[in-house]
Amino acid sequence: MREVHRAGGVEHQDEAQRDERVRGTQRQGVDEKLHRRHAAVIASTIIPSAPSTGSGEGSPAEDATARHSREILAALGMTGVPIPETRPYAGLTLPAALRTTRSMSVAFSTADRPPAAVTGRSDTRAIGRWLAVVAAMIFAMIVLGALTRLTESGLSMVEWKPVTGWLPPLGDAAWQAELAKYAQSPQGRLVNQGMTVAQFKEIFWLEYLHRLWGRLIGLAFALPMLWFLIRGRVPRWLKPRLVVLLLLGGLQGAVGWIMVASGLQDAPAVSHYRLALHLVLAISLYAYILWLAFGLLRPAAPSPLAGDRRVGRAAAAAVVFLFVVLTFGAFVAGLRAGQVHTTFPTMSGYWIPPGLLELEPAWLNFVATQTGTQFAHRWLAKILVVLCLALWVWARRVDATAPVRRATTMVALMALIQLGLGIGTILTGAELAIATVHQAGAVLLLSTLILTLRRAWPLQDALAGPARTG
Repeated sequence: MREVHRAGGVEHQDEAQRDERVRGTQRQGVDEKLHRRHAAVIASTIIPSAPSTGSGEGSPAEDATARHSREILAALGMTGVPIPETRPYAGLTLPAALRTTRSMSVAFSTADRPPAAVTGRSDTRAIGRWLAVVAAMIFAMIVLGALTRLTESGLSMVEWKPVTGWLPPLGDAAWQAELAKYAQSPQGRLVNQGMTVAQFKEIFWLEYLHRLWGRLIGLAFALPMLWFLIRGRVPRWLKPRLVVLLLLGGLQGAVGWIMVASGLQDAPAVSHYRLALHLVLAISLYAYILWLAFGLLRPAAPSPLAGDRRVGRAAAAAVVFLFVVLTFGAFVAGLRAGQVHTTFPTMSGYWIPPGLLELEPAWLNFVATQTGTQFAHRWLAKILVVLCLALWVWARRVDATAPVRRATTMVALMALIQLGLGIGTILTGAELAIATVHQAGAVLLLSTLILTLRRAWPLQDALAGPARTG
């Protein structure tokens, strides 16, 4: 076993050294071009010209000038650069020429870099850490939302008070008033009639914490963003993205209430379409914030290699497909479809269950019925697992760099774990704990795909914005 681990370590070390050699070759080529460019400019401006004394060709004055020119070029490592005929800055000493050359070299090196904002690397890393914290809070929110849904606590608060709803009921009278409002709702009348205050509190607290946590996420995003903006520490390219994220976060709160309101009309259940919208929007916010955080926290990197770019495109396709699977998972959750056909790999003993196509048109069955949504979610999830495993193989076929290959390994492992969680959710009839972990696992799988994307498509310069991958 030790020999296997040692061999694996040597392999990873060789891969890392090979990747570094490839990137070193790229950097050397860029440096050589830049060096030639500097040499041409320096030779045409700094090398002293021959005195205009009419001494003629081969004179001692011209020989001295040529020796002085070659001495300067040799000191700069530019012995192969031809000495031009016109040299306006004549008579500079060697130290003065070297000082002037250094100034020009810095100027041209800066011109070849992407335009940088006023902010520094430490600023972008601080912003990256802040966004990572916000992403972690959203992840916790998604898990808390799963618990709220699975315990049917989401309809316990029948009013939406986004500004004044920070505090829970205080005192027995306030609790009695809140229970009276709930008792008039469809769930209070048809499902939980005769509920006591103690029983009501059990479902109320989860929904209250869910809403409170959403408000805290808003503050955790808005206040630091304002502080970074006031102090001028946000790169120009990042400012509009942060503003859009703030607006989408507010929209997510409104969508949440629209979803809850759908369960306060007639039936004691929310619209599964609105539930899907609420969940997908939350996960989309999480994914984009995590994407930005990974880019800001990782050191600046050169343009990705061709193999990395190809893996990145495949990972992007897998992310899109994962969102499709998530949408059907939300349909299953909203319709409580996880409580039917609790067998695997068949559905109640059938590969094609009875009643699968009972509605017209046929496609409506896959978005509006328990059997149809579970059937679609099962098979789409299996295809996603195959895609994730294929991504792992693909990263090794196209000679991607070691960090990208390691990220695809995480994708493959998380896909297999998520498959197991999905099977467990089916077999237990969506039992509370495993169904909650299953939803969390979907977000973790997305996280590994986002990491793969960011490693395949890094920021060329964290101060200048996202890299163009071509």
